[in-house]
Amino acid sequence: MADKASIQETLVKLLEAGPKEKSFLIREAARINRATVQGVYKALRALRAKEVVTVHGNMASLSLLWIDSEIARMGRVAET
Repeated sequence: MADKASIQETLVKLLEAGPKEKSFLIREAARINRATVQGVYKALRALRAKEVVTVHGNMASLSLLWIDSEIARMGRVAET
């Protein structure tokens, strides 16, 4: 059984290159994490609830709010 956090991390890594179809994310997460379809959808729902991912129809992408917060966080890390 795949770890929920690792499925979420995999989804974020897959989406770093840009929006992807949900079917692609399911296929790749199943291959990388040995996740079930239900596990991928559960991870996507959790990421949506945390405003990390946005879903538009059949496409998923990283949220601009989350990207901005990560940029700010990395800026603070660089300053220290």
